[in-house]
Parts: sequence; structure tokens; C-alpha cells
Amino acid sequence: MLDKIIEIFFVNFLFIMFILSLICIFFKLRKIKKGTKTKDKLDIVIRWFMLLCFGIEGVYAFVFHVFFPNTSSFIGWMNSPFQFEVGFLLQS
Repeated sequence: MLDKIIEIFFVNFLFIMFILSLICIFFKLRKIKKGTKTKDKLDIVIRWFMLLCFGIEGVYAFVFHVFFPNTSSFIGWMNSPFQFEVGFLLQS
């Protein structure tokens, strides 16, 4: 049971981070004052998306491309040294 939950989490990791960022944005925007400028609200949205949808997902992709290159066969790639290069490109 637990192994199935972990598998579902990692298979849908990108979608989960997207939904989590929307939830964090929703609660953060509800917490701020009524007179807050639109620019400041947009700043909150961009920060949460950058953290969760690009930052955490980038680290996730880096780890799987560099340390687990055999998983590339699941998406149709052959295992090659190019996986290592892709992992470091994602982090730059």
C-alpha cells in the first residue's frame, strides 16, 4: 500500500508541485491585506511558481537524470552519457 502511494507521488510529481504551488498561492493571497498592490500580489504568485514549479522540479529532474539514468528508458530514451549532460543543463 505504501509503495503504491510513493509510486503515484513520484510519477505525478510535476503535477503535484503545480497543485501545491496553487494551494500555497491561494493561502498566501488570502492572508495579505486588502489594499495590497497588484504588483505585490503578482510577486507572490511568481515566487511560489518559481520555487515549486521550477526550483523543486529542477532538482527532481537533476537527481533522476544524473543518479538514475536507467529510468530514461521509461520515456523512450536510451541510456547514454547524454543523461548526465541533461541533468547538469537542467540545473544551470
